Amino acid sequence: LEKKNSMTKSTADSDASKVMSRTTLGQLFSDGTAIERLRGRALVIGQGGKEVTAPEFVHDGCRYAGAALDPGFEAILPARSEPFGSLAGLMADAEQAVAQLLAVDDRTAFLFTNFAASSWVAEGLPAAPVMNFWGANGADSRAVNVLASLCRRGLVLVQPSIADLLRLPPEFSPTLLVRPTSLRSLTPLLSTVTSNDTQILRAGTLLHLRHPVAVFSRERIAGLGLSVPLPPDVGWRPLSAQEKEELSDQLQPRFLSFRLQRHLEVKASQFDVAEFAPESRLQAAALGATLEGAPELQRRLIDALRCEDEDNRANRSQSEPAVVLEAALALCHEGRQKVYVGQITAFANTIFAARGEPIVLSDRGTGSILREQLGLFAVRRAPGYELPLDNTTARHVHQLARCFGALSLLSPLAGCKFCQELLQDVPSSDIDIHDVHDVHDVHDVHTPHGEGKKP
Repeated sequence: LEKKNSMTKSTADSDASKVMSRTTLGQLFSDGTAIERLRGRALVIGQGGKEVTAPEFVHDGCRYAGAALDPGFEAILPARSEPFGSLAGLMADAEQAVAQLLAVDDRTAFLFTNFAASSWVAEGLPAAPVMNFWGANGADSRAVNVLASLCRRGLVLVQPSIADLLRLPPEFSPTLLVRPTSLRSLTPLLSTVTSNDTQILRAGTLLHLRHPVAVFSRERIAGLGLSVPLPPDVGWRPLSAQEKEELSDQLQPRFLSFRLQRHLEVKASQFDVAEFAPESRLQAAALGATLEGAPELQRRLIDALRCEDEDNRANRSQSEPAVVLEAALALCHEGRQKVYVGQITAFANTIFAARGEPIVLSDRGTGSILREQLGLFAVRRAPGYELPLDNTTARHVHQLARCFGALSLLSPLAGCKFCQELLQDVPSSDIDIHDVHDVHDVHDVHTPHGEGKKP
C-alpha cells in the first residue's frame, strides 16, 4: 500500500511538472473560455457562464498568470468584472453617458457606444472597427476622453508608427485613439492596423497588428471606416480625472463581462447588409456582429448607417471607374462584339460633360482604369486597343457596374439578359439612388470614336 501511494504521488508530481507556465494579458479560447488581465495583475476567467478572479488559471495543459505591465498601461485596465446584464441595457446605459457628457444627438451617441463595445470583442469581428470622428478644433478633446474611458485598453496617441506598435507588450491589443498631426504619414499605419491579413515580421516572428482605431480630423477622411461628424456645440472641455475614473469604473467592468461571456456568439455572427456599398458593408458587418443577439439594435445600426451608405454609393457611382463602366455598359447594350478603348473614352467624356464634371480622360487614362482598377484587358490591334465584348466580358462589365453603382443601371435595358441577372440578385434598395444625369441622357455618342487611337 505504501509503495502504491508512493507511485501515485510520483505520477501526480510528474503530471504537474508537465503543465506549461506562461504569463498573459488576455486569451480567448475556442471552447468559450476567456481570460483577461485585471489591474493589479490578477486574472478574471470566464467559463461556463461564470466568472472567477484568481492569481493564476490552468487551462488545456497550461498555467496562466498575469503578465507584468508598465504602470502607465496598468492604469487603463479595468479593476474588476461586473455582470453586464442584457446587451440592450449595457448599450443604453453607455449611450446615455455619452449623450450627457458630449451633448450629442442619439445617432452620434449610439455610434460612439457601438464602436466602444466592438473594441471589447475585436478579435472575433470580420473586420477591425474603424471610426473617423471629425469636427472643429477642440471638438475632439472631450470625445477622446470619453472613448478612452469606454474602449478596451484605449491608448490616446498623436502620431503612432508601426515601429511604436511593435514595441507594445505582446497581447496588449489596445484600441488606438489617434489625434494625428499629419494624415499623410498616418496612411501606412492605418493600412496595417485595419487589414485582416497583414502581418509584420519581427525577430523571426510573424505578428498581426490588427487593432480597433478611431481617428480625429478637422474634415472627413473619405473611405476611412465609420464617419461620425461632431456637432459644433459638442462638449469640448476635457473630462476631469475624476469624471474619467467614474465613467471607466461604471462601464468598463460590464464591457469586460460582455467580452468574457459573448465572444463566441460575436465570432459566429453572420450579420450582413448586402445592399450596402462595400465600404459601408464592411463596417456594418463588424459593428453588427458586436450586437449579435439583439436584433432591434442591429436594425437601429442599419438605420444609423443608411445615410452614410448613400453618400458612399453616390461618390462611388460618380468616380472615373464608374463612368468608364457606364460607357462600356452602353456599348454592350448596342450589341457590339468588340469596342475600342478610344470609343469608351469618348463616351465617358461625354457623360462627364453632360453631368457638369470638369473631367476629361485620355485614351491612356481609360486604358489604365480598365486594366488596373477594373481588371479588363484590351488587346492591341492595328486600329487601336480592342476590348472584346463576348458573353463572359459583357457579364463581367455588368457585375462591375453594379459594384460601382453605375447610374445607368437605374434603368436596366429591357431584353438584356445580363441586366435581368442583376435584377434577380440585388435587393430593390440597392438601385435606389438619387436622381443624377445618367448615361441615357447622353445622345449622339454611339458612333465609333477614336478607333485609331491608342491608350
